[in-house]
Amino acid sequence: MIFIKRVFTLIFLVSIITYIFYNSFNQSGKAILSKKQAESLAKSKFERLIQEDDDPMVQPWKSASLGDSILVRTTNGKPSYWKVLVVIDKRVIGFIDIKNKNIPRYGFFYQSPEHLENCPAQYPVITSEGAKEMAKTVLFNYANFSIGEPVYVHDGAVETRLAWMIEIKKDNEIISRVFVTPKFIYERKAGAIIEDNQKK
Repeated sequence: MIFIKRVFTLIFLVSIITYIFYNSFNQSGKAILSKKQAESLAKSKFERLIQEDDDPMVQPWKSASLGDSILVRTTNGKPSYWKVLVVIDKRVIGFIDIKNKNIPRYGFFYQSPEHLENCPAQYPVITSEGAKEMAKTVLFNYANFSIGEPVYVHDGAVETRLAWMIEIKKDNEIISRVFVTPKFIYERKAGAIIEDNQKK
């Protein structure tokens, strides 16, 4: 009896480990980095840039530091990459994107390194609550449906097309998605979903 209990205990532990291992990978089979891992990679890139890059656009970063990290998901809700923010004087002036131990891009929220006054005070520029408020006119048409909380995503395969996504469900099935950006709102019915980058 004791032996049988030990066997079942072992099977249970193996199942848990397998579940954790499986869920730490995305559809492409690549490991999803933790926030800490992503920030570590971003820090290395950040330090190399401020020490070695003579590009005038990078110069403000020498007085900046790394801020919060934002997890960007696909439209299917799966983790896609981390956006690590670069901040100075309570302004978000840039970012470093981390995906699967790679750095696909980094960028600036200013057009001139001498003018940082137009950089956002926060990122995303609109909060999840702000996204819900902006989407009210569209969501009003779905008063009797289940409306999800906003999720920050890249819409489709273009990883820089970013928006808050709000799913609308009926009988636990997604019937539409509403996307909110700082400049506009748009809706996509379930049958017209663009394939996300996991299916490229």
